[in-house]
Order: sequence, then structure tokens, then C-alpha cells
Amino acid sequence: VDPDNSSCLVFLRQDAKAKQTCLVALNFSEESQSIVLNFEAKSAEVLFSTEDRSGEADVLPKLCLSPFEVLIAQLA
Repeated sequence: VDPDNSSCLVFLRQDAKAKQTCLVALNFSEESQSIVLNFEAKSAEVLFSTEDRSGEADVLPKLCLSPFEVLIAQLA
């Protein structure tokens, strides 16, 4: 998703059978990272994060990751 960012690995995981797409984002640095997501999705529900994101339903279109954060979100 963001090939120029050497501090983060961000990709989409698609399951055609279940018609589900998830965003997977990993911040490998000790600094916060902001990533602009340039793809079509109406919303993103956080399924898992190493940070407290309780009550946070939408992380689009700009994703802000804490240091060493891992995030998985289901796209709609």
C-alpha cells in the first residue's frame, strides 16, 4: 500500500470466498507513522491493534500508527 515507507509494512489481505478485505499495518520504528491510504473503502473497523483503539471504528483515509504498533482492520 505504501512501498516508499521503509518504517512500515502495510498491505491488503483479501478473501474472495468470504468477500472480506482486511488492512494489515505494522510499524517497525520507534516513532509514530502517518500513512495516507489511497484505495477505495468506505470504512475500516479495527479488529485488532497492539494499542488501545477501543471504540475506534474508522481509520480512513489517513492511518496513524504508534511506535511498533500492529493493526488489522476490516474494510467495507
